[in-house]
Amino acid sequence: MINNKGVWKVGGLGILFILIGLLCDVIIQNFGLLMLKLIAKAFNINENTWIPILAMLLTMGGLLYITLLYMKKYIQLAAPENKLEPFRRQKTLWIIKGYVLIIVAGMLVTIVKILITGNNVEPANQLALVEMAHAGLATKIYLIFLSVILAPLLEESIFRGILMNYFMKNSYWWANVVVSGMAFGLFHVIFQPFQLMAFIQYSLTGIILAFVYKKTQKLQYSMATHCLNNLVAMLILLFQ
Repeated sequence: MINNKGVWKVGGLGILFILIGLLCDVIIQNFGLLMLKLIAKAFNINENTWIPILAMLLTMGGLLYITLLYMKKYIQLAAPENKLEPFRRQKTLWIIKGYVLIIVAGMLVTIVKILITGNNVEPANQLALVEMAHAGLATKIYLIFLSVILAPLLEESIFRGILMNYFMKNSYWWANVVVSGMAFGLFHVIFQPFQLMAFIQYSLTGIILAFVYKKTQKLQYSMATHCLNNLVAMLILLFQ
């Protein structure tokens, strides 16, 4: 049994690794944009051409790969069994189940929002995404990379891989599921004017992703669920 000193040590490491992950998230996003602008300026070409865009993608992809290698190491310190495996049929079904639950949760939140406020106000970050989706080619590709690759892989590593294995792992089955979901929700609304319904919607999404991870015990399934959800949302956004 872990004593109080051990609990604090594990918790301290968990907080440190979460902060490292969040910092890497910011670095990857900003370095990608920086490389886009630097290459465009160096070659005296438009940012929306393929050379700057490829430089941006290679920069973000490379930094993400390095970050995930370290995150994997941090996760396996607390959960050595959490290794990549071939996708198994029964566990793969949780990707679909999780996605359906996310859609249902989103619909319920929308209904409650309309009943309470009389309208369906979009979260502030969603409005920003809509604006970016209708900008130039470089911005669109940047947004797709962030939504479909960076967010599912890195956010799942942080909020499921680290948080759920370093905090309340041996507590009630649902405890770190709820905490993981609420932390995920807070992360998505903290840098904008607070909207309660947006926080609830993102928290429910986080709880469902945590539930998928808990049921499969493999991050690859919650990552795939997160990726599917963001991919469908992004396709709708780009073609509406």
